[in-house]
Amino acid sequence: MNDLLRESLLDIDFAGKYSSLLDKHSHRNLMRGADTDIVKRIVRELGFSCNYVSNGKFFKIDDESQVNLHFSIDLGVVEFILSAKIDDNGFGGPYGYLYAQLVGEDGNRKPRFGCYCELTEILDEGLTFYVEIRNSLLRAMKLT
Repeated sequence: MNDLLRESLLDIDFAGKYSSLLDKHSHRNLMRGADTDIVKRIVRELGFSCNYVSNGKFFKIDDESQVNLHFSIDLGVVEFILSAKIDDNGFGGPYGYLYAQLVGEDGNRKPRFGCYCELTEILDEGLTFYVEIRNSLLRAMKLT
């Protein structure tokens, strides 16, 4: 993992926050087929804009910074994927992978939902993590 990313994740206590998200949203009653228009509306209500990339089956948060977020929703599972770029060097990865790297686990655990209310909670927390990580990374990039 990139050192700058590791420090930013530690700075915001990403491991603790993501673990809490997983604890709250790890049940087996999974919702099949979330409607993309409803997901886009939820994201908008949370204060973000996004586009759905149909050929890749993921949502892209519209942000013009060097740090970006995509997420996919499939069969009641949400996967957030962070990407950042410094001097043409890309780094990042799925939240589950980043969490596993920080706590010394294998795998890529993802939050699960059974209804739109739970999906909203997951998106709210995941997008909050993104803003915190982005802000920490952008601060650190200015210092290097």
